[in-house]
Amino acid sequence: MFTFLSLLLLCASADASDSERGNSVRLQGAKGIQYKLDLLEQWSEYKKTYGKSYKESEESIYLKTFVENLKRIEEHNREYSLGRKSFELGLNHLADLPTSQYQKLNG
Repeated sequence: MFTFLSLLLLCASADASDSERGNSVRLQGAKGIQYKLDLLEQWSEYKKTYGKSYKESEESIYLKTFVENLKRIEEHNREYSLGRKSFELGLNHLADLPTSQYQKLNG
């Protein structure tokens, strides 16, 4: 079974890759842990809301994509709240799809 610790490590990995690209500030200590726990809670709610289930060997791929998309949505909506964007974004049933699968849907 895909363990809580594995999910937590994957979230940490996604944070690290974002930091390497300069897209976010790495969170430290208790605040960082709480942020990762919040991500995992959102992931759990997302799967429940959209009836998602994954093979154990594939869940990390979908989680990583979900976290990346969630961060894009949050950044876009920050820009919206500052008047720099004209619309808000939100999660939908496609938020977990890796680019290769999303492109197949669009042809």
